[in-house]
Amino acid sequence: MVVTDRLSKQRHFIGCGSIEARYAARLFLHHVWKHHGLPKTIVSDRGTQFTSRLWQRLCQRLRISLKLSTAYHPETDGQSENSNQGLKQYLRAYVNYVQDDWVNWLPLAEFAINNHRSETTGVSPFYAVYGQHPRLGNEPPEGVRKLPQKQQLDVAAADRFAEWMTKLTENLRNEMDMAQSQHAEQANKFRSSAPQFKQGDKV
Repeated sequence: MVVTDRLSKQRHFIGCGSIEARYAARLFLHHVWKHHGLPKTIVSDRGTQFTSRLWQRLCQRLRISLKLSTAYHPETDGQSENSNQGLKQYLRAYVNYVQDDWVNWLPLAEFAINNHRSETTGVSPFYAVYGQHPRLGNEPPEGVRKLPQKQQLDVAAADRFAEWMTKLTENLRNEMDMAQSQHAEQANKFRSSAPQFKQGDKV
């Protein structure tokens, strides 16, 4: 499940298979509400969990306006579609050949996308929400002292993991730039410039 906050553009990637409305509501509570509170509106696809009586009643009770996207018209929910494209591209690059470890990559993808500058707002979603950029953890450690062999191995393993996270973050940032460029190119293919009118022209 992909959830996008329309104001900040912050995304939440929630690993799940096919779900029922009751479980969708629980996922929303656990992954979205705790960060943003209740939304005024929710735009979703026409999945059965979002068209169910339970989901409609829940939205009605919480005074959330429910808007369903039109089939075969992804522009209705363009923000989630953009997120889905970026996420698919990212997962293709990193999941194993059996494609059964995709859920393990979701937190890293969410962090990378939320730390990437939005063309719309001019700042990253992380900055829009928290007013600062996240600490990436690739700063060198302060002071090194002689440690026992076991602890040296632990330190080396931690350093390798931190370096891996740093490289991964850089790769993800590059992937996001490329995906954003490709999406803009595709979206602009079918757009034409607005006509220029002068005073006195008949419209």
